[in-house]
Amino acid sequence: MSKYTDTTYRYNMPYNKKQAFDEENRKQFRKARNRAMNDVFSKYGIPQNMGNKEIKRRVKYHNWLARKAILHAHARKQKHPVRLPKGWPKNKIWIHNKYIEFLMNDKVFNENKRKDLVVLALQLNDAVLMAVRSPVVVSYLVKLVNLVPDAQYFTRQLKSFGKFREDAAMIAMLKKRINFLRKLRREYDDVMFPVNVVTNLRPVLDRLNIPVNIPVNNQFISIRNLNRLMDDMFPIPPPTKGNAATKIQKTVRGMRNRKKLTTMRKAATTIQKRARGMINRTTVKKMKTVAGRVSLRGKRKRSPQ
Repeated sequence: MSKYTDTTYRYNMPYNKKQAFDEENRKQFRKARNRAMNDVFSKYGIPQNMGNKEIKRRVKYHNWLARKAILHAHARKQKHPVRLPKGWPKNKIWIHNKYIEFLMNDKVFNENKRKDLVVLALQLNDAVLMAVRSPVVVSYLVKLVNLVPDAQYFTRQLKSFGKFREDAAMIAMLKKRINFLRKLRREYDDVMFPVNVVTNLRPVLDRLNIPVNIPVNNQFISIRNLNRLMDDMFPIPPPTKGNAATKIQKTVRGMRNRKKLTTMRKAATTIQKRARGMINRTTVKKMKTVAGRVSLRGKRKRSPQ
């Protein structure tokens, strides 16, 4: 029996040999797959560069996304339904293709950051993340996912009208929150505070009536109390755009600007017409004068010789 078909040989070998064996199998699979795809390209007359860029990349991202979707399938089984951008249908295949289009878009971030954003969207079960372009917002969400089991509890206040906020005030506050979260560590379903952090925050904890369990060496705080603490220390600023009053003011201002622009255009058109008329009248006068002189020259009598 060959060592490639003998499973006992595979699972009884040392870890480094098993890892080398698996890597060799992957290489052989990739070579066979590329050879088969190149044969298809040559059969249908597809250029090699276009096939590598469009078809092979799409297949690669499709397989990668399928593995990640299986890995983070628990997020879709939670109580929270998947959040979609406005206009996206609730079709799994359509959403899957949208993720692949985002991964193939070289104009947005680099490949690793695009993959991290897709993984984050799968973990949070939120496809609205595809529109995020601020690395600070992405870093904050990654910190929350790694620290808190249910990070969706924290993401509600980061949105305005269904989209993640990326204004300057929000970015400044998220940077402070990131620096604070770096001092914490996850322990099962709770968050562990170092002793010096709890000592520094003792007045705030007492004011908010947040109990802190103190075992021998670790000090824990629940996720709900962590949210209360962060809202008190680093409050999320109100949205500068998007509220009803701002929208009404913006609409009225736009109407006034359009009215002013229309009036200015009418005035400019009138001025142009008047100037054109003056130019035309001047030209006509000149032409009449020249024509009169020419006619007078033609009628001039010659002196008798």
